[in-house]
Amino acid sequence: MAKEGIHGDARVKQHYIDICNIVDGDVSAEVISTDFDGMVKEGLALAELHEQIVVKIPMIKDHYINLMCFLGGSALEESAKLSTIQAELYRAMPI
Repeated sequence: MAKEGIHGDARVKQHYIDICNIVDGDVSAEVISTDFDGMVKEGLALAELHEQIVVKIPMIKDHYINLMCFLGGSALEESAKLSTIQAELYRAMPI
């Protein structure tokens, strides 16, 4: 978003919605937060924008628990999609 000059929470969210309304298929939206609570809150907010949104979280070992929240029977599982490759990589990581 920054490369496109899109700043501010409302403008970023609207841009994701606009992209979803233009393209067919999934649209990646990555969380910016690096703490657990922030990533969950931000991931839920992104997932609620549009059914085509695929939430991406940072691929670092410390965030493994966060991904489990997305995959493990929580409200996130119903409202957020993750890339299959990202989910499989996390499943393969030791805790």
